[in-house]
Amino acid sequence: MKKKILVAGTALLIFVFGFLTGSVWMSNKFIGTFGGGSLGPDREEQTTFTPGDSLWAYQFFGGMFKNEEQMKFVPKGKGVLQVRITRDEAPAAGVGCKMFLNGKFKSGEQVSNANGVLSFNLPEGEWYINSIQCNRWTNKPEGEFMLVIPGQRSLSRNEGEFFPGFNEMGKKVTVGSKVQDVPQLSLELNQRVVLVWPKKSGQKQEASIARSKVNWQPYPKAADYMVKVHHVTREGNRATYMPVIRKKVTGTISFPLSQFAHSRDAAAKEEYAITVEAYGANGNFLSESQSFDGTFTLTDGNVLMEDEHAVYGSADQDVVDSVYREKKIIASVETMIKEKMYDQAEAMLTRVTASDVQGKKHLMAGYLFASRGDCKKAKASFEEAQKKGEDCIPEEYQGKCK
Repeated sequence: MKKKILVAGTALLIFVFGFLTGSVWMSNKFIGTFGGGSLGPDREEQTTFTPGDSLWAYQFFGGMFKNEEQMKFVPKGKGVLQVRITRDEAPAAGVGCKMFLNGKFKSGEQVSNANGVLSFNLPEGEWYINSIQCNRWTNKPEGEFMLVIPGQRSLSRNEGEFFPGFNEMGKKVTVGSKVQDVPQLSLELNQRVVLVWPKKSGQKQEASIARSKVNWQPYPKAADYMVKVHHVTREGNRATYMPVIRKKVTGTISFPLSQFAHSRDAAAKEEYAITVEAYGANGNFLSESQSFDGTFTLTDGNVLMEDEHAVYGSADQDVVDSVYREKKIIASVETMIKEKMYDQAEAMLTRVTASDVQGKKHLMAGYLFASRGDCKKAKASFEEAQKKGEDCIPEEYQGKCK
């Protein structure tokens, strides 16, 4: 649960940042101008560009953001912060980018030189880079691109995180007046993985376990892929994406939905999104598909299941179905506790017997005891839940027994 919360929090930050900066990017795209070379305290110069040069690539490192329009321009200074951007191990020239710093400052746009280096002038000292946002690229190759931190993300670590470079304050750098031999930050511009199905669409697509497959185009130098399923929840115009399944795929560019753990539930109307990540022979992250371009629903009375223990793929379908039913019971118990239907919740909890959900059962028992004010039993149940893999106890569940 702890990992889920971390990922969800990171995803929320990505959404907020994308909304605040992306709205500015879209308006500028149609106007046809972007901020140019000035880093002055009160204005940005305007530079024209062609529609083919437009780019939307960013890397987020952490730190809280205000709306870009409310952020101040970075003060003038003698310090030099340099960023090198490469494409296929060669300098990426003509890339126009902005920096967001210390949670409150923004820079004007700078353009990478023939060596792929952008230089930003600001006061000397320690700074926190919140993000870098690149909006245009002269003579940009065809396709969609993303910024990647070289070597920081791999199959063996951080594979469940959106942004492994994320830090509470951002990326810390030291800025001096002397230009360093090695820039403070190096990034790669990699073309995105192209997802074929679900196809890029503003509407939900219909799918079935028996017939539908996730498909993508082969990615250069990719040895392995990671297919990720995200559960989509909508409230009005707002959508929340929670990663629930991931599968490593080798030697193919297709993955049938039937190979994901699934169960029957004719009443469920779940919505899902897919992203596909590409990894090189050394296990290092290369690229991923555009986040949540297309979504789908299963119209055959099935639901996809979170494969928490990576065992459902080889488990008997009866076991999978049993776990799914008991997870639904636990969800009902949680609702009953919130409604203070304690006796009904206690009776319902006795129906949970599957070994795969015992941690959740003890977690819910702790929630029930804490809600009734029995902190001794609540503590014992929470400890048992942690022994069985539930390493995060929500504060809401602890109630007055914190």
